[in-house]
Amino acid sequence: MKNFEEEYTEDVSAPCPEGRGVTLEDFVAYMPTHVYIFTPCREPWSGASVNSRLPRVHVLDENERPKHDKKGKLITISPSAWLDQHKPVEQMTWAPGYPVLIRDRLVVDGGWMDRQDVTCLNLYRAPRIVPRDATAAGPWLDHVHAIFSLEDAQHCIRWLAHRVQLPQEKVNHALVLGGSQGIGKDTLLEPVKHAVGPWNFHEVSPAHLLGHFNSFVKSTILRVKRSA
Repeated sequence: MKNFEEEYTEDVSAPCPEGRGVTLEDFVAYMPTHVYIFTPCREPWSGASVNSRLPRVHVLDENERPKHDKKGKLITISPSAWLDQHKPVEQMTWAPGYPVLIRDRLVVDGGWMDRQDVTCLNLYRAPRIVPRDATAAGPWLDHVHAIFSLEDAQHCIRWLAHRVQLPQEKVNHALVLGGSQGIGKDTLLEPVKHAVGPWNFHEVSPAHLLGHFNSFVKSTILRVKRSA
């Protein structure tokens, strides 16, 4: 019989492809610094890299047909030039609950302003959820109840469910996983990490929490792990 960790690891390893290769549609042009963002992982590319990886793009007329020059040769432009014209973004932000491309809105001092014909790129990346039978969560629920009392277990489950289902709601609340070492607190959070997306789950020490670098604020769940 498999233990809980073996069963969970096998479940999440099932293939779930998100596109294939590198295409023009994978990019947007970030105009403030004139770089190109590879949207599947939000990584910046230079114009030279985009142009060397992708083929030139046909220029279309008003009827969406390829244009030709006076000699009958197809007119083309570089992929980076096409992105500048057709897929520019004016800003980038991290906003759970919003689409990848947030249209007609800009961020100003932590709030939204409406402005037509602009686009803000959302750096938040949603988790990869593989639908399955809800009863398969039984081993995890048993694990939670083995660690906590009934009341604390229910609170833990509800709080973590809120983080998974409504990542855009930042509640002024902390879940304290107390108890002695070796009782399974890390095992409890491992499936949750995949449910919110590993890239949205960060871990810091108390010293880092008060430091100057705060990239960890871009997280759905932040684990502050006390020193040994």
